[in-house]
Amino acid sequence: MTAFAVIIRLATIIIASDAISSEFSYRTVLTIASAPIRRVTYFLSKLISVMTCILFFEILVIIPFYLALGMIFGIYPSTQALAVSLIITVLMSFFGTAFSYSISAISRNTVISILVPLIYLYTGFQLLMAFGLDWFVYEHHYQNFANYLLKIVSDGTAQLTTEQAASFLWIIAVPTLLLGVALIHFMMTDLRI
Repeated sequence: MTAFAVIIRLATIIIASDAISSEFSYRTVLTIASAPIRRVTYFLSKLISVMTCILFFEILVIIPFYLALGMIFGIYPSTQALAVSLIITVLMSFFGTAFSYSISAISRNTVISILVPLIYLYTGFQLLMAFGLDWFVYEHHYQNFANYLLKIVSDGTAQLTTEQAASFLWIIAVPTLLLGVALIHFMMTDLRI
C-alpha cells in the first residue's frame, strides 16, 4: 500500500498546491474578484472542490487495490479494515491538502506551494525526529488513531486513551489552523499584486 500512499500524497500536493496559486499565475483571480462573490465563498468552494477531487481519487485507488489483492493472493480484507484504511488515508490527505492549499494561498506561487510540502513530506519526519520533536511527527498521530480504530474493529469495543484523543485532536486541529491562517491571509491580501 505504500506505493499507492505515495501516489495519493503526491497527487494531493500537486492538486491542492495548484488550486489558488495558479489563479494568481494566470491572473484569473482578478476576473473572479470582479464577480459579486465573497472571498470566503471562493476560498471554501475551491477547498471543497479540491477535497472532493482527492477523495474521489483515493476511492478510485484504494478499492481496486483491495480487490486486486483478493483476486491475486486470495486475501480478502474485511469491510471494517477497508473502512479504517480509507479513514486514515482521508485524514492524511486532509493534512496534505490543508498544508499545500495554505502554502498556495499564502505564497501565490505554484513552485513554492509544491516544493514546500514535498520537502516536508520527504524530510520532515527525519528532521523532526533528529531534533527530538516526536510529538510533531504526523505519522505518530495517525498510528495512534489507527490503533484505536483497529481495536474497535477487532474487539468491538475500545477505550480511548488520553494520548489517542490528543492525537485525534492534533490530526484535526493543525490542518484547520493552517486553513484558518490561509483564509485570513487570503481575505487581507491585495489581489492585484
